[in-house]
Amino acid sequence: MNLIWITILLLLSFFVTGCGDENSSTAVETSFLWTITPEERSIIQGDRARYTIGISSISGIPIPKSLTLTLDDLPEGVTASFFPNPILLPASSLLTLSTEDDTPSGEYTLTIGHNLSENTLQTSLHVTPFKWGQVTASGKGPAGVQGHSSVYDSGADQLIVFGGETNGGTLADLWVLDHVISTEETPSWRKIAVSGNTPAARSGHRAVYNQGNSRMIILGGIDPDGDMVGEDDSLWILTNASGGYGGDPAWEDWVDEGERPQHRIGFSMVYDTQNNRVIIYGGASVSGEDTTLSNDVWVLKNADGSGVEPPTWEKITPDTGSIPAKRTGHTAVYDAGTNTMIIMGGRTAKGVYSDVWILSNANGLGETPSIWTPLDVTGGPVPAREGHSAVYDPSTNRMTIFGGLDSDGEPLDDIWVLDNANGTGDSSSWYQKVTYHTSAVSYPEARGLHTAAGASETNQLIVFGGLSEGSYLNDVWILQHANGE
Repeated sequence: MNLIWITILLLLSFFVTGCGDENSSTAVETSFLWTITPEERSIIQGDRARYTIGISSISGIPIPKSLTLTLDDLPEGVTASFFPNPILLPASSLLTLSTEDDTPSGEYTLTIGHNLSENTLQTSLHVTPFKWGQVTASGKGPAGVQGHSSVYDSGADQLIVFGGETNGGTLADLWVLDHVISTEETPSWRKIAVSGNTPAARSGHRAVYNQGNSRMIILGGIDPDGDMVGEDDSLWILTNASGGYGGDPAWEDWVDEGERPQHRIGFSMVYDTQNNRVIIYGGASVSGEDTTLSNDVWVLKNADGSGVEPPTWEKITPDTGSIPAKRTGHTAVYDAGTNTMIIMGGRTAKGVYSDVWILSNANGLGETPSIWTPLDVTGGPVPAREGHSAVYDPSTNRMTIFGGLDSDGEPLDDIWVLDNANGTGDSSSWYQKVTYHTSAVSYPEARGLHTAAGASETNQLIVFGGLSEGSYLNDVWILQHANGE
């Protein structure tokens, strides 16, 4: 075998190895076996999909010396190439399908044949409408950070970032990115200096935002020493957070002297804007080397502190039945139309999950009991994860998740969209996904412990920061067509 052919086989063995545990489609000919891996690729417009076609001998039967592969009836905007083709057998060939930025989205079945018989193999190409773009901002921005919080004000087109952990310690910094999604203005970072009382440095906290009065609510977290933030330092409200209501932003600290949740990190927090109620679920409390997981639900009434009554806590006890396992590092989104909270994934005492649960009557108002229900979801399976992000689009009843850390702590960069996320329709399914990409397209680095904010009006998702292979990130990315359409 000559040196050129050895080099080709080594290259192809690399591609086969890179496929991991992906499913294959296999066919048996009279004198050989041929397989295509994977059975499906799901990519974004403009990317390339790669498949490996392996041809091997059947014991005791002579195999042909060579074979030429064919692929007819390509979808519009898709081109194909085999390398090598023809193939000296037994060997493998790499099939590359290249798409354009305007290739129509959809799922396409592709039929591969060869010149020795009329038998074929089939594989699938799923072209999604997603498109990533990195935000290039002027001004000195925040350091790379994980475990921070961020909220988005669509009226002011601002991303407001607080706290988090960097490689130099834990922060209490407040940053604003102006003109985040604007196509007319240049995005720019500015650090906000707030006079008066300010929250202690923290990470692992959560934040929600009332755009109607520009108030950001933060809760919980862990301090620079690894201890839970104190009882008098857990709940803070930033007034005039966007700077659009006259005067400067100012912090207000609130302490509810009544019953209240145990201080925690890695919990989920959603906001019922209409009723001014914050809903939290789960999380972890840390004391020295001990970590206690939770699966309780609490509602913070008068959450933004703007009413006559101060913010007060109320514990919600869901009706008897199934309840999700105690967990941390999960996500939650809220559907105001059905008063439903949807949680996904996270780490439990038994490991990392990818399950989905819905909580009805999540804000606790009225006489109807709150009930947990596990959501039966088709499609996937979605890899288990923690430290990921999720946003919800009420107009389509879809939840989009991105990234996170898998059960081995490795960062992820996949996108999944859950259709009928609140469980009120006929069935719920993982409607769109991107689990593969190449350097042909712009794509954010795999990460966990980042934040994501949804811009529902423009169908965009805004990702900031996070942790990737030990590196703290400070980049901003925008995902177009975030709900999969």
